[in-house]
Amino acid sequence: MNKNKILYTNGCSLTYGTDTVDDKSKWNEHSWPAYLSSRLEYQCVNNAIENCSNQSILRRTLYDLENNNYNLSVIAWTNANRFEIDLGVPVEIIEGKYEYVAEGDSFVQCTVWGYKNKIYSNIPYLTNRVEDGFDEIDFGGVAEECIRTLDEYAKRTDQRIYMFNGYGNNSNKSLLTDISFYQDVIEHGYKLTESNHFTKDAHEYWANILYTHLTKYGGMLL
Repeated sequence: MNKNKILYTNGCSLTYGTDTVDDKSKWNEHSWPAYLSSRLEYQCVNNAIENCSNQSILRRTLYDLENNNYNLSVIAWTNANRFEIDLGVPVEIIEGKYEYVAEGDSFVQCTVWGYKNKIYSNIPYLTNRVEDGFDEIDFGGVAEECIRTLDEYAKRTDQRIYMFNGYGNNSNKSLLTDISFYQDVIEHGYKLTESNHFTKDAHEYWANILYTHLTKYGGMLL
């Protein structure tokens, strides 16, 4: 392995590696970033988190790229119908619900799953704000803005940043491939787990697809 080269990845649960194997502590080790970094012979920094929004992916990616030096970044966008709310004070999910805490992230990730499972109910008026967001936000516009912002950042800083759809179906010429991870592995016969994720075989397959796109179509020289 070339210890001087680092692959950075970010995304939602599909990038984190949720359900890749039975042992939750080893999910990350069997995610597509782990398999891709192995093929590239790079070290891997996977900063994906479960149940997050495209706004979260963009915000955390920009912070990480501005404060570190990576040789290659591959970002997987999630479902467009997710968003985040900055409460301005630290919050954390404790026993399945958002709670105020002494320190930490102030952003709440708003998803259909979270709403159905009432994870916003312990903070006054938060559920109402989530409902309003689902009614008022132009989700397609937000997704396109996230892609455009990261693409402009890559060009401005001359960094190798590649993007694709994880769950999403955004259509943008800046994406590495037109097809999404979720759609492609389903079409190739890989089965969903109970939580709508994939086991390690699907992740290894997708890592090989990305490797081909990066080296053959993406113009990346190893």
